[in-house]
Amino acid sequence: MLTREELAETPVDFNLYQKEKDYLQHIVLSRIYSWAGTGFTFKGGTSLQKCYGLDRFSEDLDFTAAGEFKKESIEKSLEEVRRYYPATIEQKDNPFSVSYRLKIEGPLYHGPLSLQTIRVEISMRENVLLETINRTVTPLYGDLRPYTVLFMNPREILAEKIMALMTRTKTRDLYDVNFLIRKKVELDVSLVEKKLDYYSMKYDEEALMKKR
Repeated sequence: MLTREELAETPVDFNLYQKEKDYLQHIVLSRIYSWAGTGFTFKGGTSLQKCYGLDRFSEDLDFTAAGEFKKESIEKSLEEVRRYYPATIEQKDNPFSVSYRLKIEGPLYHGPLSLQTIRVEISMRENVLLETINRTVTPLYGDLRPYTVLFMNPREILAEKIMALMTRTKTRDLYDVNFLIRKKVELDVSLVEKKLDYYSMKYDEEALMKKR
């Protein structure tokens, strides 16, 4: 457990509020992969920030569940967060996903209005199409050890980000697409098409370019 002063001194290029959330994200991730193992593939903006050098802060922890989703494993892992800081856990079930919201009394806690919220989103709607990557994450916070996550292949993350751009308009998706392209990640149109099947849509480069 870090104090407010120790958190402030940690050499992470975020503001203090973001440092606290980043620190708690690391705790949640390490607990998930300690208990839930290979059943969850880490994806989305926060996975790029933690595993691939994305230079923006990202809020939520997004996963795709492999095979039959066992809530017990993820719930046990989230309960482990209480070993570090007091926390409440709220769950919301949807037909093809489950989400958890942790409200944590982190290093900056000084009353109910200062609770830090960590959201965990687990999708059961689609399959992971490419081989995932075992990636060791080394937090810069002094009390946390390195841990290993199952990281979605950046090519597949790019395909999901393109899919997101074609089904909604959010600045973060555009930013992440540009980041991945700058990192020379290959755009696989066939992967995008497979992701769009759920929405009965086809890849449309012209429509995509208008959003860029």
